[in-house]
Amino acid sequence: MTEDSNQTTPLHALHVELGARMAPFAGYDMPINYPLGVLAEHLHTRKAAGLFDVSHMGQALIEGADHAAVASFLESLCPADLLNLAPGRQRYTQLLNETGGIVDDLMVTRPPGAEGALRLVVNASRKDVDFALIRQDLPLGVRLTLLPELALIALQGPLAASTLASLAPGEAVATMAFMSAQAAQIAGFETFVSRSGYTGEDGYEISIASAEAESFARRLLSQSDVAPIGLGKHRSHAALLRRIAGRGPARALGQQRHREQCDSAGERYEAKPRMNNKAQTEEYRDPGQIEHGNRASTGQESADLIEVAHRLM
Repeated sequence: MTEDSNQTTPLHALHVELGARMAPFAGYDMPINYPLGVLAEHLHTRKAAGLFDVSHMGQALIEGADHAAVASFLESLCPADLLNLAPGRQRYTQLLNETGGIVDDLMVTRPPGAEGALRLVVNASRKDVDFALIRQDLPLGVRLTLLPELALIALQGPLAASTLASLAPGEAVATMAFMSAQAAQIAGFETFVSRSGYTGEDGYEISIASAEAESFARRLLSQSDVAPIGLGKHRSHAALLRRIAGRGPARALGQQRHREQCDSAGERYEAKPRMNNKAQTEEYRDPGQIEHGNRASTGQESADLIEVAHRLM
């Protein structure tokens, strides 16, 4: 463990066993890269499936009498429509202070079948600040429960869906929509999985009991298409998304608005110069739909993807 970090994730021993180069990150000893190297890890995630340990991030539940009570409270802190968040859907938003300044960004999920509950995933370096801010404004009847007993593993890449589906027959994980979430039994492990992530590739984030995380990770790594990936690759893909967006978040948002205007006018979408993403250069086959890889996504999912791209910039 390095001098500047004093915490480890449930996968720490596995990282060391696999030869990871460890370094401090947000108070944790985290893998930067493995012997494969950052470039090779980046390319592997682009063509197959990469396993990321993101257990350092903060997971929590906000619970109350019903969805309206919980969503209304969180909407007082976040500029997002959470009242209309459907069961099994996830939303990216920001946590604001009393003057409207951004404290952190986070993912909010409404678990299917759990009335009066919202799951949160916040950044590791801000989780103490985030949870303190949420806790100080809790109204009567609404409670915040931290979930330190859970690990978080991301499986990212074009082969993530087929890999996970092979380990979870009958769970329909391969057909999950982008930014959706559900409980699923994967390789005999009870998990809560969302189709989301921060690499720009298709993929999943899987919440699982910390005590089972290493065994679960080893099961995933036993699949021929899966390799362990360090945080160095995460950063390299963030830079790639910035290049795809052209000149940053404003350009990405402008492309999304241009697409929506073409769609409403019934016109073919023509990508502007310097846009290299296949999903942004195809014409619409049906109103409100474009292709992401080999999976059709709705206009709302495209907007969600833009939001995730913003988070990386």
